[in-house]
Amino acid sequence: LAWSMGQLQNLETVLIREVKDLQSEAASERDFLDALGIRSFAAVPLATGAVPLGFLGFLSRSGPIVWDRETLMLLRMVAEMFLNALQRKKVQSELEKARRAAEAAAKAKARFLANIRNEAGRINDIATFQCSPDVFPKVAIAIRIKHHRRSHLQQRFRVVLQDGGIRELRRLHGPQD
Repeated sequence: LAWSMGQLQNLETVLIREVKDLQSEAASERDFLDALGIRSFAAVPLATGAVPLGFLGFLSRSGPIVWDRETLMLLRMVAEMFLNALQRKKVQSELEKARRAAEAAAKAKARFLANIRNEAGRINDIATFQCSPDVFPKVAIAIRIKHHRRSHLQQRFRVVLQDGGIRELRRLHGPQD
């Protein structure tokens, strides 16, 4: 079917009024359509811009059809309606896929934020415990001794707590050495 496919690839409409009258260059089309009992055939390309996507075919087994200008215009309109419906379905499918991905991302974000809030709550508990005036000096000494064994983030957190605790002690009890 090289002849008709070549025309469709070039975005040309294939119009065959009478299959038996096809030229020798379209012999494979003539033999194929004749074997199926098709007497007349038209194929309108489906394309987006200059990119062929397929075709919409119309046939007659009862006899030859005169594919006049008005009929051809109607066939092209039907082909455009099919193409628009297919493209709309594709876009809706992509939108649904994006919606599901956005929902999954929102759920992951919510889980992440819940974990952060939970961790922040635990940090607040630790900070409250470590900043109490009667316990803090002992904790500060323990932090200084074990300082080299902690990760960088833990060290920064401990230093902030330590400095905050000293300020809290000074605020509550006045300057201390």
